[in-house]
Amino acid sequence: MVELFPIKIYKGSLIPSEEQKISTENQLQEIFNSCDKNYWTGESGFSTGQKNLTLYNDIDLSWFFEGIKNNVFEYWDSLNYQKMNIFIDSCWANLHRLHDTTTEHSHSDGFYGSNIISGVYYFKKPNGIGNIKFCNPLDYIIRMTPYKDMKGIDTISQEIVTDQYDYILFPSWLRHRVDPHPSNEERIAISFNYRGYN
Repeated sequence: MVELFPIKIYKGSLIPSEEQKISTENQLQEIFNSCDKNYWTGESGFSTGQKNLTLYNDIDLSWFFEGIKNNVFEYWDSLNYQKMNIFIDSCWANLHRLHDTTTEHSHSDGFYGSNIISGVYYFKKPNGIGNIKFCNPLDYIIRMTPYKDMKGIDTISQEIVTDQYDYILFPSWLRHRVDPHPSNEERIAISFNYRGYN
């Protein structure tokens, strides 16, 4: 059996120091406290995206972005993308509590969404639950074949199991979603996008 046309996803982890953890959590909570629930498109929880999309400028996340920089370059090369100057373009955080969700979306949307690589960092998360699901881009084609399992109305997807302090890098065009959060423990995900220029 040969699996054709795989989509490469990069998974890693980065554990902050206790000082970094406390500082980042305090800064995030301050922003979340000024946000409205269910305001940001596709989010039923709280999102700093309501205020702006440059969280990397608003709070000190240098410990994280410096920590993953080489992995971003490595991932870019593994996708066989042309050599470019890679830079972070946007960053925001989402806070999920019980039953909060993120609807299906991608991070590519015309000129203003011309991101190349996207990522999510699970700064706070119950281990093994509240995972991201990547939607199969062949969903419509698969549904024209006689597969034996009914998939319902949601796009056919694959869940990536993650723990707190894991991060995932993926092509920005790849659609994804998060099902209703099944826990009373908070889930804080920091999302970000990279672009490139010659």
